[in-house]
Amino acid sequence: MRRPFTRFSCLPAVLILCASTSLAQRSQTHAAPYPRAGVLKLGENDRAIAWEVLRPRGIVSAMYQLPLDQVVITLTEGAVRFTAPDGTTRISQEKFGAVRFESKGTVQQEEGLNDIPSRAIVFQLKEGPSPKTPVVDGIPGQFPRINAVKLFETDRVNVWDQVWMPDQTITNHLHYTQTIAVFLSGGKLLTRDFGKPSNPPFERHQGELLGFPARTQTNTSAGTSARTGGTGGEATAAPAPQRPVPHEEEWAGGTPRAIWIEFK
Repeated sequence: MRRPFTRFSCLPAVLILCASTSLAQRSQTHAAPYPRAGVLKLGENDRAIAWEVLRPRGIVSAMYQLPLDQVVITLTEGAVRFTAPDGTTRISQEKFGAVRFESKGTVQQEEGLNDIPSRAIVFQLKEGPSPKTPVVDGIPGQFPRINAVKLFETDRVNVWDQVWMPDQTITNHLHYTQTIAVFLSGGKLLTRDFGKPSNPPFERHQGELLGFPARTQTNTSAGTSARTGGTGGEATAAPAPQRPVPHEEEWAGGTPRAIWIEFK
């Protein structure tokens, strides 16, 4: 005698199919975010990798997955469309100087929407412990400091927005923890080691990085170049000065402003 068919008879099969689909989605592999067309590698050290990312109008990236946490700093504003794996989209108006944190494992696709490509510096944060220098009694660290605003922090980094102002000296300090930085706008600075006269003023340029080995690269697909000592608008990579003695910093011209990432 045939057993009557009910709508519940196929329920186990449906559940198995749903589970299989979910497993397939989780196991799907996505492209690496970098390198790709329009992206220039600026430098790498033991704590981070720095990239310059251009988003030309109408150029759609592959759907990518972030292998590391990263901090994104906008140097040229513009609209960008981000698409999630399920097809949902959001349009972000990337503002000059905006800083955001993106978590490891994020999956998305991006497309520039402006005739002038949006440009950003991306710091991929490597995993692992950060080296520290023993603290000297009575000498504060690099942060907190005058005219530096903490934007946010995670369990691994503090992110600061720093400006240098006339007649406002950053008093004697030491760099106990590792830092990297990008300049949002250029200007002249000078330093003064404890008990010594001021060093000659030096130039900092928009897009210049601190904390990475000096290098020169050209990215033909992006149409941009990175050179140590470049002029305004170029992204450059320069080594962070190693200052083993307490020192002061002072404004010496222009409107220097930088975003610092301080490793904990």
